[in-house]
Amino acid sequence: MIAVPPLLVLAALELLLLLAVLTGWLFWRLRREQRAAAPQPEPEHAPAAGRVQGVRLDVGNYLGEELERTRARLHHPVPGEAEPSKDGDPPRPAAWLALRADYLQVELDFANHEHRDDAAWAALGERLEALLQSRAGAGSAPTADTDSEHDSERLNLEA
Repeated sequence: MIAVPPLLVLAALELLLLLAVLTGWLFWRLRREQRAAAPQPEPEHAPAAGRVQGVRLDVGNYLGEELERTRARLHHPVPGEAEPSKDGDPPRPAAWLALRADYLQVELDFANHEHRDDAAWAALGERLEALLQSRAGAGSAPTADTDSEHDSERLNLEA
């Protein structure tokens, strides 16, 4: 008959118990990681406007930062970037920086507007028209008709 010492049997049982606990813990950890990695479906009762609000805040932050950078560059131009002055006046920064600052301010104000109703779009259009009229000279900006005439003349010459 084979005689197995009781201490060896107890050690084997303890090892089996330890392996069972370790297997259970690893299984639990794997399932938890799989749940965390799986995309969570959006609740049906959550408003879609909540996501748009977050995006609007990000866009507002971006526009605000760009406006600050543009104004900083406008007030402290790079030496080679300033326009040449006449009559010994200090050099002026490029006009496009002022135009960009004004446009960013209009966009920032519109991004912070809560509702996109017809009145908001009309106000945006009026502000952009005013900006265009204040910055563009009476004939400095080509119109769509002159561009299309120029393109048609160019195409006729090439043909």
